[in-house]
Amino acid sequence: MTPPASDTPATPRSPRLVQDTWGVVLCGGASRRMGRDKARLVVEGRTLLERVVASLETLAGRVLLASGTPGRYPELGREELADLLPDVGPLAGLGAALERIEREPGPRIEYLLTLACDLPTAAPEALAALLARAREQRAQACLLRTPGGLEPLFAVYHRSALAAVRAALARGEHRLDSFHRDVRLVTLDLDELAPELVHCARNLNTPEDLRALREVPA
Repeated sequence: MTPPASDTPATPRSPRLVQDTWGVVLCGGASRRMGRDKARLVVEGRTLLERVVASLETLAGRVLLASGTPGRYPELGREELADLLPDVGPLAGLGAALERIEREPGPRIEYLLTLACDLPTAAPEALAALLARAREQRAQACLLRTPGGLEPLFAVYHRSALAAVRAALARGEHRLDSFHRDVRLVTLDLDELAPELVHCARNLNTPEDLRALREVPA
């Protein structure tokens, strides 16, 4: 299914963004390289999870937490989702979020803004640009492309991508890109964004990454 075209301008202040777009944070699992739960790490007085939620809620009508096991972050007061399959990685969390918007009664939620919890410098302007590209090109998936490659957890997914995610999981394919061949996928290059957003996809995997972010302003 190809998402419908939209004649509504996709800007951060467009009411359409609130009406048909939700956000989800993929909260991560064991964080073995970091040695502790990355979502609870603090940068400039806020946890990484709080920072990412704040970026998403600038544009999204609701922000979900794909926490794998609901109840991990009760202090945020957000709806937490169990993975579609346990212990297989973030694809099952993405599937859970797409399934959740599929179940929502009332006006259809068409798009899901998606960020990993270890992207504390993710900018709403970059998310808005991804969403605009997805609408313009009727994409089922729109991913940010950086010099390091595609970022499947700095992305926008259309609700119609759920079938492909479910099919990949059913085949036992758990990589985040395992369903990409089955959807209409487009990209947005980092260098298409404003120069001040060059570090918006900086992610944190190790204590050294965290120390560098704390020492150098984003």
